[in-house]
Amino acid sequence: MTAVDDDQFEHIVGDVLGIAPMTMSDDLTAEDVETWDSFAQVNLMVALEEAFGVQFDGETFMTLQSIGELRTALERASER
Repeated sequence: MTAVDDDQFEHIVGDVLGIAPMTMSDDLTAEDVETWDSFAQVNLMVALEEAFGVQFDGETFMTLQSIGELRTALERASER
């Protein structure tokens, strides 16, 4: 898998979800973050697509429920 810029990834996720990057771990889930709802999920998808120049399958992206799953999806999308 292609490595993504962790700082940029964490900055974007932190901005969208309103959490500090230092509080993020790959096992942090939507259930752990009050602001991580379906609206935030769409905003995450759009922000990551724009920042990294990738395209996600929207239906698949909406099923991702952890920081680790988001990171893995981004790495896979970056390989295409």
